[in-house]
Amino acid sequence: MQEFDWKQRYADRLGTPPRHEGNQAGRQHLVATGCGQPQHLVNALVEQSTHIYDAHIIHLLDMGAAPYATEKFRDRFNMSSFFISDSVRHAFDLGIGNYTPMFLSEIPAEFESGRTPLDVALIS
Repeated sequence: MQEFDWKQRYADRLGTPPRHEGNQAGRQHLVATGCGQPQHLVNALVEQSTHIYDAHIIHLLDMGAAPYATEKFRDRFNMSSFFISDSVRHAFDLGIGNYTPMFLSEIPAEFESGRTPLDVALIS
């Protein structure tokens, strides 16, 4: 039986995160939720934060790190969450970001109606 080598099979799909050029003020970034949170894209966004001002990070329930949810990046990222996970709890204790409690079933209507607009989705 031939062994499956996923690295070889999907090599053409690998890439690097896009560079953020210029001011990203006011752009709404949805970070994929749970185990689908793309840590490589979140880290790239934070690493390139010198070009970013007042970007809005929207997430539901993060399972990974949230490096944007710190006092250091307060003027770069404005965080909004529908759930409070361990990775962002400290930020809410410091008053960083906004928490909007909501039933999971109501969240799609937030985006579809435009009440919570989106510009970019960070997904794996």
